[in-house]
Amino acid sequence: MARRKSSPGISRIDQRDKRTHGFFVRLTRRGKTHSAFFTDRKYGGRKAAFAAAQLRYAALLKKFGPRTGKKPNHTRRRHQGIPETRGRKVFRHGPFNRRSLKKTARSAEA
Repeated sequence: MARRKSSPGISRIDQRDKRTHGFFVRLTRRGKTHSAFFTDRKYGGRKAAFAAAQLRYAALLKKFGPRTGKKPNHTRRRHQGIPETRGRKVFRHGPFNRRSLKKTARSAEA
């Protein structure tokens, strides 16, 4: 079971290879994403960075308001599959046109 997030909009980022440790704040309103990163090193530790991230998130909520409960209006894709195949059926092992598919189907029947 996944652990419930106690602070929405704030995520912990730990990347040892890149030496990136801190909290990432993100809030999206009207299609625009507002984000900030609070590093442990700059704020003197994990707790202080988290406190700064919470303050920033609260300020963003105050400025832009709480969630309205509406989901984003995504448009549905009309065309599916691999683009620019123009009537050819495309399989993992390569493209075939319809004529070659009919020939292989006839040879399989015989």
